[in-house]
Amino acid sequence: NDLPTIKTGTQLLYLYCVNLSSKPKIPRYRKVYTCNDSFRNKVEKMHGSMDLLYAVGFVNKGNHVEWGTSSSSSSPKTKKNGTNDDVEEKNIILLKQAAAALSVLKSQAGTIGSNE
Repeated sequence: NDLPTIKTGTQLLYLYCVNLSSKPKIPRYRKVYTCNDSFRNKVEKMHGSMDLLYAVGFVNKGNHVEWGTSSSSSSPKTKKNGTNDDVEEKNIILLKQAAAALSVLKSQAGTIGSNE
């Protein structure tokens, strides 16, 4: 990835992670539309960006990725034993850790460009 791609991509990924980890119950933060120009130009072209989204709990839903959904989420047995809550809690921790790492990366990308 080139420096401008890293700068813009990490900024948007950082915002996704921070917003969702701080307000996981707000539906608009749980979906990222992958077909819009902003996502395609800033995030999708950054190598590993989709892997990061999947790693923190997003699931591909066609024209968007959605956080906290899985094929087993509609299972009554899963809901009763608290497994979904456990997975969501772990994914919130992963989101916070990803946000911290992205914060460092985006701040370093900013200083790399200014040192040239």
